[in-house]
Amino acid sequence: MHVALDVRTIQARYAGDRIYLENLIRHLSRLPEISQLSLYGEARLGDPVPVEGYAKTEAKVFRAKRGWLWTPVAVPQQLKRDQVDVFHAPYLVPSKAPCPTVATIHDVTLRLFPEYNRPRIKAGIRNLVLNASARSATAVITDSEHSRRDLIRVVRVRPDRIHVIPLAAGEHFTPGDAETARRRVKELLGLERPFVLAVGWSSPHKNVPRLLEAVGSLTSGVGRELAVVVVGHPGAHTAESLRESFPTLEGRLFFTQWISNDDLVAYYRAASLFAFPSLYEGFGLPVLEAMACGTPVVTSNSSSIPEVAGDAAILVEPRDTAALAAAVEGVASDEALREDLRGRGLEQAARFSWDRTAEMTLEVYKHVLGQ
Repeated sequence: MHVALDVRTIQARYAGDRIYLENLIRHLSRLPEISQLSLYGEARLGDPVPVEGYAKTEAKVFRAKRGWLWTPVAVPQQLKRDQVDVFHAPYLVPSKAPCPTVATIHDVTLRLFPEYNRPRIKAGIRNLVLNASARSATAVITDSEHSRRDLIRVVRVRPDRIHVIPLAAGEHFTPGDAETARRRVKELLGLERPFVLAVGWSSPHKNVPRLLEAVGSLTSGVGRELAVVVVGHPGAHTAESLRESFPTLEGRLFFTQWISNDDLVAYYRAASLFAFPSLYEGFGLPVLEAMACGTPVVTSNSSSIPEVAGDAAILVEPRDTAALAAAVEGVASDEALREDLRGRGLEQAARFSWDRTAEMTLEVYKHVLGQ
């Protein structure tokens, strides 16, 4: 089977989609049923399409006369030239193609949180394009039952066309020596005290300011000493604005931008706990990453996150600052609870694997081909 994948989000370095595609490509390429993977990139994005380390893959980088014509015009032409059996893309597929198409739609954040997408005209256009793609794709893949329900309710995708395929933590997220990890964090940030780790703060729905408010409200015991490390790229908030907004965390609030996978693993292993009070997730991959590293997790009781966390995390209402503060303090101050969460988290993370994700994706390809 010859499969083509749209990998522009790897070229553009979009964190979530990049993680998804890199792991999917790696594990699809190991399946004997896949004879060839063509990785479609867009020339105007500049960055090369990586194929090193992947079996049976080749990069195909091409351009359209106008950037917006790449998916609807250039891709179908390339698919015909390459005699591709199935085309698979994050979110956007052409309305007319010479082969079946599969769209992975991780979530409908754009529809549910329009106030976070500016300018509104561009957000509206993106919504229209997403809706058209979801309805024209031969099949739609999403990450959770919660996202499936949202696609049915909000985008009006027919239930029989949606396939739920969960994600998994990458192979490099594993438990390790916490002391070695703490030394690495000290090298990177000069931080020696216990800390809460947060990953992802580019969008307001990640709810990082509420986490900072919660930790800043802790004025006694372990809570008073906790630092907060926020990993990711800034978006709606800057590091400077957040430091100004939460003066009680002065000297205890640290931000990183891009970091290597090895350093991200070190942050997970060194943290007293991982806090992820997101208002909405199509899956919530950082929860599994933390669990796979043996890090206790406090996260939201809403959207898809309970499907991912199971009974291996402390779940709280993400808009309840007092409940979030109590959960953080409770985990940070109770070693027995942390050990219990570590064990349950490792078991929960082991229930998910990229091998299974790739095998389930292959079944979707077979389905759209009538096999």
